[in-house]
Amino acid sequence: WIRINLAFRAFRQKMQLTILPVRRIVLYKHGVGFVERKGYVSGNSEIRLGFKKDVMNDILKSLCVTTSGEGKVTAVSYETPDDISQLIEEKAIRVPEKDALVGLFRHLKGYRVQIKTASDTVTGKVMGTQEYENKKAALLVHKVVIMDDVEQKIRSFDIHNILYYTILDAEAMQDLNFFLEAVTSERKKNFKGVTVYVDGADTEVKISYINPMPSWRVSYRVALETSKRSTAFLQGWGIIDNVLDEDLQDVEVSLVAGKPVSFIYDLYTPPVVKRAVVKEENRNMAGPIEFQAQAKKMARTRAYTTEACREEAMDFQPMAMMAAAPPMPRMAAMMASSTAVDTRSVEMGEFFRYDVQSPITVKRGQSAMVPIIQVDVPCKKEHVFNASKDPRNPAVVVRLTTENGVVLERGPVVILEDGNYVGEAIVPYTLTDNECLVAYAVDMGVNVSTENGPFSRRWQSMGIEGEYIVTTEVTTTTTKYSVENRTKDAVNLVIEHPRNPSATSVTVEGGVLEDGIVDHHHRIRTKVEGHTSLLVTVVVEQLDYQRESVNYADPAVIMNRCALNSVSPVVTDNLKAVFAARAEVSKLEQDEQELRAQLNSLMEDQKRIRENMGALGNSDEERSLRSRYVAQLQAQEGQHSELSAQLKRVAKDLRTARDDYGKMLTQRVEASA
Repeated sequence: WIRINLAFRAFRQKMQLTILPVRRIVLYKHGVGFVERKGYVSGNSEIRLGFKKDVMNDILKSLCVTTSGEGKVTAVSYETPDDISQLIEEKAIRVPEKDALVGLFRHLKGYRVQIKTASDTVTGKVMGTQEYENKKAALLVHKVVIMDDVEQKIRSFDIHNILYYTILDAEAMQDLNFFLEAVTSERKKNFKGVTVYVDGADTEVKISYINPMPSWRVSYRVALETSKRSTAFLQGWGIIDNVLDEDLQDVEVSLVAGKPVSFIYDLYTPPVVKRAVVKEENRNMAGPIEFQAQAKKMARTRAYTTEACREEAMDFQPMAMMAAAPPMPRMAAMMASSTAVDTRSVEMGEFFRYDVQSPITVKRGQSAMVPIIQVDVPCKKEHVFNASKDPRNPAVVVRLTTENGVVLERGPVVILEDGNYVGEAIVPYTLTDNECLVAYAVDMGVNVSTENGPFSRRWQSMGIEGEYIVTTEVTTTTTKYSVENRTKDAVNLVIEHPRNPSATSVTVEGGVLEDGIVDHHHRIRTKVEGHTSLLVTVVVEQLDYQRESVNYADPAVIMNRCALNSVSPVVTDNLKAVFAARAEVSKLEQDEQELRAQLNSLMEDQKRIRENMGALGNSDEERSLRSRYVAQLQAQEGQHSELSAQLKRVAKDLRTARDDYGKMLTQRVEASA
């Protein structure tokens, strides 16, 4: 009989292994179930849970442990997704499948052990093993070789004569213990363990989490009777499935009809961020670098202007659209009293850090969950409707305010209301003294229909600005939100209406318009009583400007527009004068163009005559032709002088007309309706 004395056994005996049974399950329509385990533990205990690898992300996202006695949750550890077989190969201590005792001695080379035989007890370092064949007995003899600590002698012991031996090296003992547990885990490669450590006296422990589960279904029966035509008998059957790896016995079951937000967030896979490799280099001494001190933070401005709306926003009633289980004891108080948080928050300029003050124990091959924040924060619950996100139903939103140095890193959050799971969301990165909105469900009991219209346009003013005729019109857009609350409870509703950057005024009927713009939306707050409907009307006015160049505008169209909109005589007379001046400039430009064309034609004809004269000889006929050419040139010179004089007069008049036209355009003339 061979016995390996593990030093770790004393510690393990102090930790009692406990398995908590399932006591309550809440099933939802979107593929998850809220599982609650409950039981009593005594003293320092380990509560073991097992889950399939595919569901570990949901477990890490939602696991919640509470205690009702003096016991406290000290840590939660879980097996990492690393390949167990690879981890085993990386360890120094391994036990082979065959010849376990001999193989273990081979891996203990260099470690101190204490060997006990029938006649002796020896302590020393293992040097290795040797084997030889006993031909007489026809068997293979294995021996272990050690160096005696006392006599410093090398001694060998027949393994079959060893009663037991103790491994004295603590690191080797931990490696051996890790190996044994890892081998057990490797048998269930797709099954991962989660361990909850509870430290303290006898206490009741409750563990809850969400787990992927089939949606529950329902089938109805309707019985009609001819003698009772005005009534019918309706029967509904809920259908549920047990996909857990255990029996459900005496379990409370709740079926929830609703639409909470749910998703898979990868928390199980350890993220590894690749960093750049920077080589050391020689650096010259540099002078001091100075930066201006950070300015004092600006005071925050409250977004609400109506005191009544602020008071209504503080109402925090359970979701009417969810048929959840009966209320549980105050979950927040239980969580606060059940988990010991010893964390210090440190501001580092634009960074923030959490320092865990208490030592943390994480077993090999596992990871850990450590609480870092436990604080009460102000919150407001409200329903927010945004047609671009959901055209029919408002989202259930909780508004959280961070205070007293609390900084929230981005991550998933599970919302519990009266001890019941009601949805999930993502918390954005939020600095202290700021607000974050967390939308975790959709209220199917409140319907909102949006009607755009009517659309109208009216003339407001017309005027002249530079070279343009500017017409200003007011466009009015009306949007109606018809709200129907089919639940019994009143709802504080916030409608996010798209902001029009060109709007000059926004008026609301049936609600209160909040100051400020949120995510390019106006926020309209109202309250809808249970089993009632409400109409919220939003009227937005904006100014539209139409610019037309005076040089290309049709005078008849412009003057007709003035007549239809009863434009004042001042603007009308000014427009007439401008159009008359424009017509005068156009006429003079045309006259100048015609005179230049005539003058150019005359000059081209003179050039042709002179070229012909140069080609004539001294014959009588050629002399006679030359005389006619000379007479023609003399006549054209008179025409050229007259055309040049006319062109000079027209050019002068054109300059004057253009100056007068330009002066008219520099005068701003405007008239309103």
